[in-house]
Amino acid sequence: MKNSNIEILRIVMSLFVILLHQAGPIYNMSYSDVWYFKYFCPWVTGATIFFILITGYLKVDTKRYNNSSFIITILISWIINFILACIIYSFTRDKIPFIHLLLGGRDWWYIWALLVIHLLMPILNKILHSFNKNYLLICVLVLYMILEFTSNYFYGQYFGITNIVAMVLLYIVGGIIKMHFKLSNIFQFVLILLIVSLLWILIVFINLDTSYDFVYKQIGILNAIFSILVFIIVVSLKPFNNKLLNYLGSSMLYVYLYHYLAQEINDKYLLKYISFLDIQLQIFILAMLTFLFSILFALLLVKPINKSSIFISKKLNLLNKKNKKFLSY
Repeated sequence: MKNSNIEILRIVMSLFVILLHQAGPIYNMSYSDVWYFKYFCPWVTGATIFFILITGYLKVDTKRYNNSSFIITILISWIINFILACIIYSFTRDKIPFIHLLLGGRDWWYIWALLVIHLLMPILNKILHSFNKNYLLICVLVLYMILEFTSNYFYGQYFGITNIVAMVLLYIVGGIIKMHFKLSNIFQFVLILLIVSLLWILIVFINLDTSYDFVYKQIGILNAIFSILVFIIVVSLKPFNNKLLNYLGSSMLYVYLYHYLAQEINDKYLLKYISFLDIQLQIFILAMLTFLFSILFALLLVKPINKSSIFISKKLNLLNKKNKKFLSY
């Protein structure tokens, strides 16, 4: 049974991803000029951390590694993206960036990195079930501290080795939380909430008064600690199951993959109708419209893509078994 608390978290973090991308420099503004980036910095810049924590949490005990289905899902999504982007860019730009689209959408670094995580999943789960949690946590902390001072993150359409290392560490933390951590009394909840609140204030202060770049270090250690603590709170809440929320949550992958196209349309055709408003309000309205349009489109895709990937995966597995049987004669 799905835990709808996790699906709500998935939906909220998808909105924060869109808010981050909508806050990109426009009108000669920087990220730090946008009001919600100033005061909701750990939520806006650390949103993708929650996705990999969720993956580790949900996959740590799996016995079935159906990578073919996930690869087919990405392939179908890539084909849809290529066709749709070509159509939209033909109206919004002077030239269609065909070569650029070979790597997928504008923000597809995460999905390519997640594919690597899926391929590493059997090894990571073996590690999680073989080593002491305290030893693993110490290793994660030490490695994350090293990353903080040697990091070379890449975002956009491709990722760097630092991104992968950070995501591996976060996957391990998500698995450890599933296996060993759950808040069991009100004192623990209050304590974690207090720490989260103080850390939020600290991050806002650092963001406003120092040169620390939270956009570049989206999966850096400060955002990671904040996100991990919030995630522990969410998964410790009493679980419930809501089919509507679960369905919305299942569509968030496609919201992430295709929201940049909704932004492209909004910036080209809708921005001029709200240009008389305050710039901060313009950015927020465009982000909300992007979120709405992306959800509507994602909801149309989620079932057809998922069913198609499962169907093709089963056919390929059946074909593979027949080939093995034939070769055995």
